[in-house]
Amino acid sequence: MLYVGGILAMGKFSFIFFIVGILSCIAAIAADSAIAYILCFKVLITAILFGLLLLLANIIWYILPRNLKCTYKGKKNIYNRIVVFSTLFFYIVGKFVYKICLPEASGIVSSIGIVTTFVFAIFFIWSMINRNNKRTIIIPCIGFILFIALLSFVNSITIESNGNPDAGNLEILKSLPYVGWSPAENEIEKVGVLHYDRNLAFDGLNLHQSLYMPEASLIDMNGNVVHKWFFTPKDRTYISKLCKNGNLLVGVRDGMLILMDWYSNIKWMKELRLHHEITVDKTDMIYILSREENLMFWHGIPVPILCDYIKVLSMDGELKRTINIYDLVKEWVSLPQIIDIYKEIISLIKPRTLVRFLRTRATLGFFLEHDTAYDILHTNQIDIIERDIPDFCNKGDILISVRELDLIGIVDSNREEFKWHWGPGHLSKQHCPALLENGNVLIFDNGIDRGISRIIELNPLSKKIEWAYQSDPPEKFFSEWGGACQRLPNGNTLITDSVHGHVFEINGEGKIVWELYNPDINRETQKRRTINGMERIIDSEIIKQIKSLKSNSRRQLATD
Repeated sequence: MLYVGGILAMGKFSFIFFIVGILSCIAAIAADSAIAYILCFKVLITAILFGLLLLLANIIWYILPRNLKCTYKGKKNIYNRIVVFSTLFFYIVGKFVYKICLPEASGIVSSIGIVTTFVFAIFFIWSMINRNNKRTIIIPCIGFILFIALLSFVNSITIESNGNPDAGNLEILKSLPYVGWSPAENEIEKVGVLHYDRNLAFDGLNLHQSLYMPEASLIDMNGNVVHKWFFTPKDRTYISKLCKNGNLLVGVRDGMLILMDWYSNIKWMKELRLHHEITVDKTDMIYILSREENLMFWHGIPVPILCDYIKVLSMDGELKRTINIYDLVKEWVSLPQIIDIYKEIISLIKPRTLVRFLRTRATLGFFLEHDTAYDILHTNQIDIIERDIPDFCNKGDILISVRELDLIGIVDSNREEFKWHWGPGHLSKQHCPALLENGNVLIFDNGIDRGISRIIELNPLSKKIEWAYQSDPPEKFFSEWGGACQRLPNGNTLITDSVHGHVFEINGEGKIVWELYNPDINRETQKRRTINGMERIIDSEIIKQIKSLKSNSRRQLATD
């Protein structure tokens, strides 16, 4: 009641904002619009904060000395305006102080700056109230400017004595999600295939693609390029999948799915927010992961999220089916994730955050981005089950990986529900689960919470790990994002360390029998291109078709 009374007391504008905010949120829920809900909730939060500010101003009004009240002749509306404009003024001053005067401020310097700004705020508001004494305005302003100048000088000396502040951020930069380059100062000379044990490695062609580069290559075991596909440079190509007839499916992240032939001619394109995975089943149906901005409900609470979907298309690009992944996993979504989303929405009260939010829509065509609080699922793998395994899975089921929930599971594709799941408490931001011939599941466990990555082979019935690989020392193998693993016909495992652009094949004892470092490097910046995941081509039909296409290409060149 006190708050409602404060809202009514402070005037019609805040009251109107408050009512409009509530009605807008209700309308957005009814319209099932995530973005409308976010923007309307921002209006509501703005009204609430504005109301709290003026409620505080009203409380202070009643405790002001009578002589100060007389200054305004009892007109609280003038007093309220001074409080509001003073608050906005200090918001701007605070931004200026910390962005311009005290960049990279240490804890002590930052604390002193906060205390100084707070004291200055008190004097400034007091001087605005007590308008009869102009010295109370001039003296604090001069003192504040001189003190901040001195503090800025001390801060610059502190930064120089501590060295380059950017050097301490190297680990943070390395852990940024899905970056195209990775620091390689100590390994910049490692380029191409460094090790190839012909007796132990499984021979084959490798589908190789540097992250975001407008081309994909087939390379042999010696690192020689056998064939290349070229894409439109403006497209930030993310993943590619080789089809049986030599065509290539190319996924442009958050953009489109493209089918092109052996000669890089585009057969069709379909616009959608594709990400992470393209796979083709035995019947030539295409399965992809896509995402959309949706308003979902968590225990009755409306929550705007970036929702993941499994979409099934024909080889002609026609959409046949859609499966909502949030509906499958919402019981694993936690309260902290919901709180983080609402924190993100509340942060839109800051003008710069709101501008960035709107700029994303203008430049990318959507509001909500991956790897933000709204990306509560981040599904990163689908594997189509091609056979029945009693008490575990059936042909046509789908094995999925939901990174943000540390969850993998078998989805009954007919009933659209989990029939088996595992992971929370055991996995950490995993990638690339795949069903093996022996019925076990191979998983790339990134190990974000441990700082150590590993490859594990899980028995899904006993839920026990029957085989695992870690490097020696364990810290040497750590991929903060991405990562892929593929079990080869001879029992070896092909592993992609995405962050470091490093691919290696190990045998059952963990011995490296083939090793490649991405040859796409920049010696000037001492960086190497990252790799999302390399695939060894083992399908006999695809290999036969590749040989035929290569032979045709040679004959065509000879004719020309």
